Amino acid sequence: MTLGGKHASPPAASRPAPWSTFLGQWLVGFVLLFAAIGMWTVATPKYAAPDEPAQAVKAAGTARLEIGRDVSAPGSPSVLFTIPTTIAAGTNPQCFAFKNSTPASCATPWRYVAGLVANQSSYVGHYPPLYYFLVGAPSLVTQSANVLLYMRVVSGLLSAVFLSAAFVLVARTFRSRWALLGIGTAITPMVYFLAAVINPSGLEITSAICLWAAGGCLVLGAGRVDQRLLISWGALSASVCVLTRGLSPLMVVLIGVALVALAGRDRLRTLVARRDMQVGLAVVVVSGLAAVGWILTEKALSVQTSANPVAGEGRREILLQSWRIALKLNEMVGYFGWLDTPMPTWVYVTWGLLIVALVLLVILQRQVRVVLVLCFVAVCTLAIPTMLAYDQAHKEGIVGQGRYIMPLALGLPIIAGLAGSRRLGGKRAHNASRSWAMVTALAILVVQQTCFVLALARNRTGIRHSVFVLHAPWEPPVPWLVLILVFPLVQIALAVWCARMGAPRREVHDDLPSTTAVMA
Repeated sequence: MTLGGKHASPPAASRPAPWSTFLGQWLVGFVLLFAAIGMWTVATPKYAAPDEPAQAVKAAGTARLEIGRDVSAPGSPSVLFTIPTTIAAGTNPQCFAFKNSTPASCATPWRYVAGLVANQSSYVGHYPPLYYFLVGAPSLVTQSANVLLYMRVVSGLLSAVFLSAAFVLVARTFRSRWALLGIGTAITPMVYFLAAVINPSGLEITSAICLWAAGGCLVLGAGRVDQRLLISWGALSASVCVLTRGLSPLMVVLIGVALVALAGRDRLRTLVARRDMQVGLAVVVVSGLAAVGWILTEKALSVQTSANPVAGEGRREILLQSWRIALKLNEMVGYFGWLDTPMPTWVYVTWGLLIVALVLLVILQRQVRVVLVLCFVAVCTLAIPTMLAYDQAHKEGIVGQGRYIMPLALGLPIIAGLAGSRRLGGKRAHNASRSWAMVTALAILVVQQTCFVLALARNRTGIRHSVFVLHAPWEPPVPWLVLILVFPLVQIALAVWCARMGAPRREVHDDLPSTTAVMA
């Protein structure tokens, strides 16, 4: 309700502490999301993800507080670390990497080997150390044949922390299933896959999702939730994101520009005047300066040349080739293995239509400021990979992957979902949004399950065989049939959890007024 233009607060005795209610909801989501990520972890063979051997070497070395010995050459960055012999002697993925018709069984099984070995090379050795220090910790405790899986588990735990927070912050701010659809659409199958293996892109993307959610709620959902929660999670996710990869500071700056534009002058002035916001911004700035200092000192933007440098071609031809890098949008949805396993076309089309529906509602509602911000995000998503590839064409060739721009690009469905939910007032609009939420949730479930089953089948038998082979050359640690049956159950549980949190309530018993009351 509203009284005199102000929100009527329920009696203090009936209001649970914001942090306690948040933690309860967050814990449920954390368990479910970690379960989903964990199933991707065991369904993916060791070293069957992009750059994972080099990532594991970097993580094991960084956990031992090593900066590494730089032995780089032009176009070939290389840093030497001392790591457990088990990891150094791990599976060589060359027999199945980039060969999607070859099952992972061709690789030699992992085995325990005691001791450490020096001078193990990693071409990601210059990357910022935060992610690797955390993920490499299990290698300090055990050197068993499953040490890589334990390191993956830590990576999955970190991502589940931020993904669950994103859902809960949005649910507590908007009480709208439509708003939650934006988060659900942002968590593509590729997000699960990257979070489930050793790759800093997983943490960069999931922390960016949380930053978009917290920041979007802060600027679009004023007065609907304890803003200390939003500011705290926004500062934490931005600080972690900026310290993850070489391009992360640029991603955080662009996200910040988009959020500032969404806020407008008056809302921005109100937020900046808050002491907790000032502290949060200071933490992010310090983290950003530390990240930039590391990147410049260690030359963290140097990448492994994967193509012949461009020579003898005109600027127009190079620009067109660079543009094709920006169009790798399918890699943001699902492109598994060593980027050698695409999904059926209808998977990409379906996910694209879900995003279009979210954006279309904002356009129909004539939210001009939001539409302009969404255009900014879309243009940057295409322009930045193009410019980076063009700039490096003569040095490293035309290189780039869709996952590099995902921290920025995934803000598009998140902001569209949050903004679109603000004007879904009235019983008819509520019923329509509820029906569409059910349809969208079903589409997400079908796509997630399809990608999981096909990626697992690629590892078990290769793509040229039937998906449901009873006895395959490679089998995951958990029976494959159990994974296929349990994964959709976890997705359904996530959908139910979101639906319960996002259901509008007539009476509110905490510090969160109803969406209808706020819009009154």
